[in-house]
Amino acid sequence: MTKDLVSIIIPVFNNVNLLRDSLSSVINQTYDNIEIIIVDDGSKEYKKILLICKQFNKKIKIIRFKHNKGVSSALNKGISISKGKYINWLSHDDLFFPTKIEEQVKSLKGSTNKISATNFIIWDYEKNLYTNSKQKKKDFVNFKDKILIRDIYNFCTFLIPKVLFSKNLFNEELKYVQDYDMMLKLSNKANFYFLNKNLFISRKHSQQGSINQKIEWDAEKNRFYVSHVTSYIQLLKNKKSIVDIFFTLIFIHLKKLNDLNQILEKRVNNQKIIYINYTVKLLFKILNFFKII
Repeated sequence: MTKDLVSIIIPVFNNVNLLRDSLSSVINQTYDNIEIIIVDDGSKEYKKILLICKQFNKKIKIIRFKHNKGVSSALNKGISISKGKYINWLSHDDLFFPTKIEEQVKSLKGSTNKISATNFIIWDYEKNLYTNSKQKKKDFVNFKDKILIRDIYNFCTFLIPKVLFSKNLFNEELKYVQDYDMMLKLSNKANFYFLNKNLFISRKHSQQGSINQKIEWDAEKNRFYVSHVTSYIQLLKNKKSIVDIFFTLIFIHLKKLNDLNQILEKRVNNQKIIYINYTVKLLFKILNFFKII
């Protein structure tokens, strides 16, 4: 029986030296029917990418952009030329565990309307510290709502049927939150199957956009959440438990989504929500005063 082809798309821009490890983690998968697509997003290190790829006895497709277009454009290009039944985005500084693709393909059982997700490890590359993501099955139930109030997911853990990207590509206007934007879109198209295993390593380092371009990243994140303010209002109204409302608002304040909170204060007329939000704001003022956060 022929195995389903899986396309791994690896966008590359800066920190090309980290590509070797990531590429090795794909080539050493226990699942052998894999197509590897590298998209050089105007990195100015094309020759180095070629040299790294030549070190492996494996056919690798390399697409080159003359100028930097952003991760979304690189992913869309990779998806457009891919031949696999399933797609997996791999950031060029992250790593797969050897059995990741094999276990996820098995979990989907040929389905084209389910997405396989896994737990993962966060590796602080410069401090050499490891922490577990500790996601749970319940984090993927009512997934659309969970995305709005949790910041715990890593898109690169997802194995996704290519058909779900039909007329549904990454937003090329987004530079930092294109993954969460796509998660929301995919949540309307498919259910998630969660494998409670660490099958992926997210490598954290000082050259990541969320760190060295934090001001721009925070600004785009705020605009993204504000664009979904209607969903937040509906989400808060649907929650009957004071505890659930409290922790939803905790997320908004903890992530410093001030623009979103101001809009919610103007548009939500439910007294219970208003009082809970006031309590949360007071709590954060106290925590900030004592420099706890």
